[in-house]
This record gives sequence, structure tokens and C-alpha cells, in this order.
Amino acid sequence: MGMFQVLNRRALDNEGTPVGTLEPSHPWEAGYKDTVIAYPGQVTCIKAKFDIEGLFVWHCHILEHKDHKM
Repeated sequence: MGMFQVLNRRALDNEGTPVGTLEPSHPWEAGYKDTVIAYPGQVTCIKAKFDIEGLFVWHCHILEHKDHKM
């Protein structure tokens, strides 16, 4: 079973501030996944499920996100 569930998304303005209304997740995103799509110009709200205590590493393939510690 995957560890992430998409709750909703919200648009970002040019300064990175959330604006507008929350958009629900897509029907194909129902349930827990092991990967989540984060669309450009939006913040993606997720719920994570962990089966053991501790610190966990997360990973993103967009280099710009690394520069902004995302």
C-alpha cells in the first residue's frame, strides 16, 4: 500500500501565495499512492501514513524544488 493520499490542490500566485478555492483531488487519485503529482503553479495538500515511528526522507525530481528546500 502507498503512503500518500491527495486531499486537494490550490492555485498559487506569482509570489507563491495560495489563492482561489480548493480543488478536490481527481477521481483516479482516490486512496493511498506511493507517488503524487504536483502540478506547476499549484500547492498539493497530501496526507501521509507511516507504519513505524521515526524520521523519513522524501524525494522530488524537480531541481528547482531542491533550490527552494521543497
